[in-house]
Amino acid sequence: MMTTTNQGMSFAEFEQIIAQRVANAIETIAIYEIKTRVARESMNQIKQQEEKIAEDTSNKRKWEGDHKGSLVNNKTKSLRTLVLRAKQSPSVAKQKAEVTCYECGMLGHYKSKCPKWKFQKRVNEY
Repeated sequence: MMTTTNQGMSFAEFEQIIAQRVANAIETIAIYEIKTRVARESMNQIKQQEEKIAEDTSNKRKWEGDHKGSLVNNKTKSLRTLVLRAKQSPSVAKQKAEVTCYECGMLGHYKSKCPKWKFQKRVNEY
């Protein structure tokens, strides 16, 4: 005996429609979960790239800050050394060119004559 619903469908047809809708809902949920996982992974990669860019930018600024002053100071010191050598006789300039300061690493003077060392010595006295 076949039972029918009030819309003319048999109970078996009704069950088949419900089963198909449940299968469709499960498939939709699975697709949604996959898309959500892919989106999260993509967002994590973007976040990691942004953090890397921020870190690289910060490191570049630190490096530029650390080296900008030293480059300017080294150029200034080199110019001073060249001017001083030009004013001296050739033999004295040659002798001083071979002398290296163990305090600042510049050519042309000993540690005892180093302006950096003298300044530090005065600071320590106070």
